Amino acid sequence: MQIEISNQINEIEKAHQVLKEQSLNRFIGENDFKRICIVSDEILTNIITHGYEDNDHHRIHFRFEYFDDGCILEFTDDGIHFNPFDFIQNQPIDNSVDVNKEGGIGLRLVHHLTDQIHYARIENKNNLRLNLKFLKGTY
Repeated sequence: MQIEISNQINEIEKAHQVLKEQSLNRFIGENDFKRICIVSDEILTNIITHGYEDNDHHRIHFRFEYFDDGCILEFTDDGIHFNPFDFIQNQPIDNSVDVNKEGGIGLRLVHHLTDQIHYARIENKNNLRLNLKFLKGTY
């Protein structure tokens, strides 16, 4: 399923509602649903908050597909070029948490919660695909 939201923070709730409806229809476990929400929220928030250098109206495409053992989340936006996987890989390993320091705590969480990350810049758009395998015995 694919939805399109604008680059406004309040639009994230629209994405969560659709995710919730689709998850209920598929009997997704509560812990897996929480992982999906955390990951999608973090990525959408980063795109909306940091992805644009102007105040214009932009559209973000969010596609998700469920399988028996997991799901794929895909995000496409026309924001500035940003590869979150490269960003995560280039950050120093620091086990301390400084809430006043900006710099990727949420992206490290996304990296931890997902099983595979794929990024490509195609036709001047960021394309991010995340694979999540469902946890066993968490229903």
